[in-house]
Parts: sequence; C-alpha cells; structure tokens
Amino acid sequence: MVRVKARSKGGVDFPVYWRAIKARLDTELARWIPEFFRDLSAGQIETIHTILADGKRIRGCLVCLVSDVLGGKIEDAIPRAVAIECIQAASLIHDDYVDQDTRRRNRPATWTVEGPRKAVLLGDLIFATAIEKMMEISRWDGLAVAQAIATMANGAYQEPIGPLDLARAVAEGRYRPELYDRIIHLKTGTLFGAAAKVGAVAAGASPAMRTLSF
Repeated sequence: MVRVKARSKGGVDFPVYWRAIKARLDTELARWIPEFFRDLSAGQIETIHTILADGKRIRGCLVCLVSDVLGGKIEDAIPRAVAIECIQAASLIHDDYVDQDTRRRNRPATWTVEGPRKAVLLGDLIFATAIEKMMEISRWDGLAVAQAIATMANGAYQEPIGPLDLARAVAEGRYRPELYDRIIHLKTGTLFGAAAKVGAVAAGASPAMRTLSF
C-alpha cells in the first residue's frame, strides 16, 4: 500500500496519495466487479464497468486512507472501497434519472441508454449487492453502508424536485438555506462518513473509534 509519507505543512498531501490509490482502485474495480456481480451476464457486468469508469474514486480513496492511517492493510481496505464506489455510482444513476440529466462524465447518462426502468432497477441492484457483500465481510461494514444508503435516500426525498421548483421556492420566500445544508449532509456527507467508518473497520479499530461521528 502507498503509506502516508507525502506531507504538506504537517498534514497528508492528499492529492499525491489520491493519485496513487486511484490507479490501484481502477485496477481493483476491474477485478472485483465480476466477483461482486457474478450472477449477471457478461454484457450486464460490462454495463456496470462503464458506469463506474472515469470516477474520481475520492470516497474509495478515503476508505484506504483511514485504514492506512490506523495501520490497516490495503488488502482489507480494497473490497470495502469497491463497495463504497458502487454505492456512489448507484446514487448517480438514480440522481440522473430523477433530475433528468442526460450526461454523466461526458457520456450519456445510464437511464438514456438502458431506459428509465432498467436504470432504476440497476441502481437498486447495485445498492443491494453492496450491502450484501459488506455484510459478508462483517456486520459493522454491512450496517455502515446500509445506514448510509438509507440516509442518502432520505436526503434525496427531501430535496426540491427540479431547478424550477427550487427557483419558485426561493422567489416565494419558502426556501430555507438550512434545508440545503441538511440535504448536502444527507446526500453527500453521509457516504464520506461511511467511507471513513469502514476504513476504520478495515484497520481493526476499536468499537469506540468505529462509532465516531465522521
């Protein structure tokens, strides 16, 4: 594993660490995705590879970074990082369809290629598979990702539907900035927190460390 040696002003030089780990995760995703989704056809697995392609891997990198800092091994962090990246990808499938966004990472959004029905079901399948695989690793891991998925869905459900609805709420004085902050926490911050938690679990951290509010 790339140990945390590169530092700037007393802290981790995250961009340097991220570039090295991202390259490792890109390779590991190609290996682990067929393992995660072994009941799917080759064509369906290729679709999942395409969905996951070109991601920044920030959340997966965070899993590895926390595990690394706490003395963990890359071999224990990688499958957890893959699961976190899968959850992120599934959330984007759903978000793109709900928001009617037609492009993602300079490619057609999944729902425009697979159709809305298959895209939504694929997102559900990826979520469920991530939970299943993490439960196989440990109860702590399974709970962390299941709670994260539920919280992200809660944030998406509370979000104003569409930019026109949001603009109307602002114009009518019904928009509350604190609601936006809460939704960002629920939809985005939650998965970063889950990544940190499973990174701690990967390193064998104490129960007290695992339950810290990241």
